[in-house]
Amino acid sequence: MKKAVLLVALIGILGVSVASTQARGNRPALETETISVSGSAVVDDWGRVAVRSGNHTYHLMPAFALPETVEIASGDRVELTGYEMPGPRFGVDEGDHFIRAIELTVGGRTYVLDSATRGSHMRGGRGGRPGGDDFSRSPQGRDDHGRHGEVRRAPRR
Repeated sequence: MKKAVLLVALIGILGVSVASTQARGNRPALETETISVSGSAVVDDWGRVAVRSGNHTYHLMPAFALPETVEIASGDRVELTGYEMPGPRFGVDEGDHFIRAIELTVGGRTYVLDSATRGSHMRGGRGGRPGGDDFSRSPQGRDDHGRHGEVRRAPRR
């Protein structure tokens, strides 16, 4: 009897722990088509950049790469191309969107953001492999496997 009660209790605890690790609700899939947005730049005190276009605000990702590569100030006219990404689950206004920018034009100067291709952090970029399709990590324009590609970098200050 004790073994049966213990077995039922262990199965119940296991079931609760497995069910509680799953996220609540579904997240949208990543977009595979690029979108283009133009509007005015909004830069907050932390240096994060957003583009306001009509009633929508498009937050740029990866925001950590912009301050060192792009000279941008609030009110600048901005055109960007990128992939729309799911944002955080909470604390987002109705008209907020998040874009992983791959190309940004500020004041007639176009920046190709290579970190958007590689992706942020350790998991790599689009296409499921570390490095994505970016060939700009070496001065010779070769990727880690020796393949040639176009060297595209955003200008540095």
